[in-house]
Amino acid sequence: MNFTPRNILLGAIVVLWVAFIFMGSGGSQARLSDVSYSQFLADVQQGRVQEVLIEGQTIRGRLQDGSSFRTHNPGDTGLVGDLLESGVQINSKAPAQPGFFSQLLGSLLPLLLLIGVWIWFMRLPWCAA
Repeated sequence: MNFTPRNILLGAIVVLWVAFIFMGSGGSQARLSDVSYSQFLADVQQGRVQEVLIEGQTIRGRLQDGSSFRTHNPGDTGLVGDLLESGVQINSKAPAQPGFFSQLLGSLLPLLLLIGVWIWFMRLPWCAA
């Protein structure tokens, strides 16, 4: 096999692309149906919501029939009071933060790609002095 800089650069790009695909997949989660916030409030008032997990502005929950849902809180400050009045079990979780290596790769990838393209152009015959 011929290990030229061009082949090495192409291989590195493919490896990074595959890594980004796996990082973005996020693992397997239960099927969640997206519901409007109005429908969510109606379900809460009618006592159909069993429990919720509030993570930042995202609300995930389970209805009495066992189905799961997801909605977005538009900034309703009285939501927790409504949930408590309806007897809904409330769980809260801080929004997920990206890991150190994800941040490092995300910030250095454009620079490394730019350096790699620059080196590749400098090695072309028509760019050499």
